[in-house]
Amino acid sequence: MRKQYIAIAGVLIGMLVTFFVYEGCASFRVGEVVVPSAKDAEEGYALVAPYRVDTAPHETSEGMVYLLNKKGAVLHTWHTPAPVLVAHLMDDGSLYVAMTEALSQSEHPNAGTTGIIQKLSWGGDVLFEHKDSYMMIDFEVLPNGNITYMRWSKTPFWYGMQARGTAVPHGVWANELVEIDPEGKEVWSWRLQEHVSPTVARDSFVPSDDFSHTNSVRYIQENPITHTEAYLVSARHLSTIYLIERNTGNVLWESKKGLLAFQHDATLLPNGHILAFDNGFAREGVSVLASRALEFDMSEQQIVWQYDGGMTGTGKAQFATSIMGGAQRLLNGDTLITLSVPNRVIEVTENGDVAWEYVYTKRDEDGASRMLFKTHLYDGATASWRKYIILPELSNNLFCTAFN
Repeated sequence: MRKQYIAIAGVLIGMLVTFFVYEGCASFRVGEVVVPSAKDAEEGYALVAPYRVDTAPHETSEGMVYLLNKKGAVLHTWHTPAPVLVAHLMDDGSLYVAMTEALSQSEHPNAGTTGIIQKLSWGGDVLFEHKDSYMMIDFEVLPNGNITYMRWSKTPFWYGMQARGTAVPHGVWANELVEIDPEGKEVWSWRLQEHVSPTVARDSFVPSDDFSHTNSVRYIQENPITHTEAYLVSARHLSTIYLIERNTGNVLWESKKGLLAFQHDATLLPNGHILAFDNGFAREGVSVLASRALEFDMSEQQIVWQYDGGMTGTGKAQFATSIMGGAQRLLNGDTLITLSVPNRVIEVTENGDVAWEYVYTKRDEDGASRMLFKTHLYDGATASWRKYIILPELSNNLFCTAFN
C-alpha cells in the first residue's frame, strides 16, 4: 500500500512540475515561431518592441522591449513608462529607446511623433533622457555618443497647398534632423525644406499638413560619393531617399521618381547599394497594396534583388503592410523583413526561401494588439550582454523546448 501511495504521489508531483514548467515556458513566449530557423539561417537574437498609441489625453500604456532567441524564447525584458517605437541595443548591454506618450491635439501632425529618448541599463535604470515634443520616428546613436533624430519643422511657405485649395489650419510641416551631444545640447541641424524644392511632385492623397514625413535616418561615416560623413534619410510622403552630406548639408544623391512608394528603413549596404522596405502604398500602375524589400544600386538605380512574398499570388497578397516596416541585411546575406501590420518577421535567403518566420501574438490586458515598427537581429557573439542571457537561454533549452 505504501508503494502505491508513493507512486501516486510521484505522479501528482510530476503533473505539478509539468504544469509549472509548461506555464513558466509559456510565459517566456510573446509570439510564435511559424518557420523554425533553417540550418543555414543567421544565428542571433531578435529585439522586439511592440508599439501602440494612446490618443486619450493623460493616458499612456507602458512599453516593453523583448530580446528573444530564434526559438521564440524571451531571454530579457525592459519595461518603460510609455510604448517604444524604436529601440537600439548596444554592445555594452544598454538600450536606447524612443517612446510615445499619450498624444493629444497639437499644432504639428501626430503621426509618427515620439517625444522621449532614453538610454537604459541592462537592468532598466535610466542613464540618459532627452525630451522634445517635436521628436519624430527614428534616431541614430553615433560613434562619438551623440544622437541624431528627426523632428517636425514648420515650413515658411505652403508648398503649393493654397493653389490646391487645401485648408491647413496650422500650416504645412516638413522635417529636420537634429544632432545632440550626450548632455542633450543641440550641436547640428538640417532642414529638409531648405534643400528640397516646394514644387517637387507630390501625390494628391498625401496629408496636406505632413509634406515629407521622414521615417528613417542612418549615419554613414564615409559616403560613397564625397567620402565624408553623411546621413541617409527616407522621406515617406515624397517616396524618396536622400543622401545628405553632414558638413555642407548638401543633398548628394536622391532616389529617382517611381522607384519607391511610401518606403521605410533605408540603409547603405557594404557593397554601395541601398536596401529599403518599400511599402508600395498607392504605387503607380498597381491597384492593390504590394509591399517588398528591395536592393538597388545608387548609380543606375536599378533593382538588383527584391522579395515580395514569393512566387504565388497568395504569398504576395499576404506580404503587405501599408505603414511601418523594415529590412535588415544579415551577415550571412539573408534579409530580415518586418511586416508591421500583421506583426510578421521573416528571414529570407538571396533566393527567396523563408529561413525563419516569427509572429508576435501577445495582446495587452485590454485586448489591444500592438505592432512591430522594426525588428532587428543582433549577432551577440562578441557583445558583452551575451553573458547576461547564458543562463536564461540554457534554462529554456533544458526545460522549455519540449513544451513548445
